[in-house]
Parts: sequence; structure tokens; C-alpha cells
Amino acid sequence: MKINLTLSKKDEGATDDTDFVELVTVKRGQTTANKSDITKYSVIGDTLARRTFDESGDYTTRPFQFDIRESIDNSVKTKEFDGVYTRGSTTDDGGTASEDKLVVAVTPGKAFVRGYEIEKTAITFKDLQKAREVETINAGVTNLDLGNFTLITNVFGTPDVGEVSGETTAYKQIKLFESPTVTRGSTTGMGRNFGIARARAFEYSQGVIGDVQAEHKIFLFDIQMFTRLELSDTPSPLLTATHTTGVRVKGNTSGAIGFVFSTEANDAGTAATIVNLVNTSGTFQVGEKLIASDSALTGGLIEISGGDGSTDITVVTVENFKFENVKAMFMDDDDSGQDFTADLVEARVDFGILRQEDALTGGGIRLEDTTGGEFLELETEGLAKIRDPEKNAALFRLPKQVIKTLLTDDNDNTSDSQIIIRRQFVGTTN
Repeated sequence: MKINLTLSKKDEGATDDTDFVELVTVKRGQTTANKSDITKYSVIGDTLARRTFDESGDYTTRPFQFDIRESIDNSVKTKEFDGVYTRGSTTDDGGTASEDKLVVAVTPGKAFVRGYEIEKTAITFKDLQKAREVETINAGVTNLDLGNFTLITNVFGTPDVGEVSGETTAYKQIKLFESPTVTRGSTTGMGRNFGIARARAFEYSQGVIGDVQAEHKIFLFDIQMFTRLELSDTPSPLLTATHTTGVRVKGNTSGAIGFVFSTEANDAGTAATIVNLVNTSGTFQVGEKLIASDSALTGGLIEISGGDGSTDITVVTVENFKFENVKAMFMDDDDSGQDFTADLVEARVDFGILRQEDALTGGGIRLEDTTGGEFLELETEGLAKIRDPEKNAALFRLPKQVIKTLLTDDNDNTSDSQIIIRRQFVGTTN
């Protein structure tokens, strides 16, 4: 017996398909379905599909790509977009082409879903309904989620965060110190100045208001931690002789750079031998010479005061301070008795340390013995911490993903947005 096959075509949707086997579907000159290479042995195929899915799950061998297009020709704000269909025609997905629809064009590709092979040899068009429903929100509230704060306690006074004529200076500089407050409202006993910062906001957090144990949030910005250099002698001329701040200092060997913020005497009382630098890049080295940007000497090297011009100053010690080591802060107010001080609330941090002696220090927990009489000890240390540092921008998008307009018929198409802010003020209580 011999069967003769004749290649023929029929319109899509035709019903006279007796003795007709569909091989390929062609639309608009493109192949949209190809069934000629699919062999159906259901039992074997199901078994192989199950094993494939158990072993590999769903995956693609030729990934599909997606492109969003207009269903019909459309224009948005003078920009023209070509549609896939004509208005009112039937889409490949069985819908009716209109401006309320988008079309997702899926490129040819191949995948295995639940173990079964799915291959598309031509672009597939799927309908997608455009968003057309609108919800109107009246008197909606958007909160400003601001971070980059640290917790403080033992608060005396308030930092200047706003401008009050004759009373406060906006964002006044706050000094950061190495030791907790000894005398409230004073830097006495606070030790070395580790850096500076400014406050953009100050608010109560928890505890009894007015009590020294109450915790407050102080929102900081422009935090600049010092690199502290101790010099071998007093420079001549002084690094602050021409400019009180801002002289650029460069390591002659290391190439490290920093800018002078302040100078002070060392522990022995030698004037101007301690230099506090900000905006430091690179690492200064002990023993290296320094170059000053405003030096008139040959090569710009810094020399000692009272010398013959041939003795260069060198670096004796280098310290790089971190915010985590700050214990207290201070702001100098122009009015007597109104200086601001506070202690930082420390976050507890666990770390391991190798001890030589078989004895625990305060708060330590021995984890395990090691050879040679050494053992690892877990200690807890309190460190200052900037919280939510990623929330440091005061300008951000409205919280809803899609906002059509802020102007509606209910507000006569005029903006009636209201912004509630906090301001610092000075008042007298009874």
C-alpha cells in the first residue's frame, strides 16, 4: 500500500480539514508554529519528561527575549509608536486590537517546562491589558524616612540645627571626643578631639524626657574624622600662619595627602606639633618629611622653627581616628552656659582575641584552648554606630510606583500639597 501526500494550504480556522495534517502555521509571512518535528510517543515521552524535570527542573536552552509594543498605532506626547495590528482586528491571542492593549512580543526560543520540550520558531504575540484604573487619594501623608543618626544620652543643651537670629547658627560644627562627659556642658575630661560633624535634626527616642538617661537621636552629616600627625618639632612658619585651615600637607615619601583642620601642642607642651588633618587620602608614614602647599622653602618641605633652614620636620606618630571610637560630642554656643554636650550610646560588638595568659578579662568568655598555653577569648566592646546610613538623602521619590498627577478635579487642578517641617526655636518657659 502506498500513500501519496500533497502539500497544500488552508485558511486559519477552516473546518474542511478531513485528510489534512497540519505541519506549519504561517502568519504575515512568518512561521508561528512548526509541528513537523514533534513525535508523540506518550508513555515514553512522559517518562523522559518526568526524569528530565526531576534532574534539572525548568530551564531554557535558547532563552526567550521580550519586547513590549503597542497593539495599534498610537502616539504619546507627540511621539509616534507603530502598532502590531490594525484597530478592531483579531489578535494572535484571540482579543480585539485597541489602544487599551499592549502586545508582548516573545522571540523564538526553546525551553523545557516540567520536562517537556517547548520550542517557538517564530515571534509569539501575547496581549497585555494597559493600566486604566485610577485610585484617588485625598489628604494622603508621606513621611520622610531619614537616617544617618546616632543615639546619644546624658544630653545637656541642644545642638544648633536651624537659624534663629541672634541665638543659633544653622548646622553649627560639633566636635567629637574620645572620652565620655565628665562635666556636663564642658569639654573638661573628654580627651582628644577625634573629628567634627554637623547636625541636621535632633529628636527624642526613648526613656524619661528630661532625665539624663533618656536617649535621643541626632542626625549627622559632614562627618570628618581626623588623621592626627605628631611632628618632630614646631614648624616654621606655622601651618596656620597664612591660612587658619585648609593648607594641603603631603607626605614626601608616601604621597599621602591631607588638609590642615587645626594644630595644637603635644603632651610635652611643644606648640603646634600636633596636626589634625581632614579629607585624607593615602597613608602617612612615620619618619617621612612633609610638604606644605603654602611653603616658600625649596621643595615645599616643612622645617623647624628657629633653625637655620636646613632641618626638615618629620612625622613622629600617625593616628587615624574612626567614628566608632567616639564617646562624646560638644558644640560651643556663643551664649555662656548654653554649650551642648552628650555621650554616645554604644552598640555592643563581640570579637575574638588571642590571650597568652590563662585568665579572662572583664566580660570575656573562653571559647577553646590552643597549643602553647594560649587560648581564644570572646570579648564584648562598646562602639559608637551610625544607624541607617543608607537613608541619608532628604530628597526622594513619592512612595507610590505610579502617580498619574497631583492635580485633580477635587483640588481644582491646582497643587495643594502641604509640607510639615520641624524648626528650632528659642522660648522662655514659665
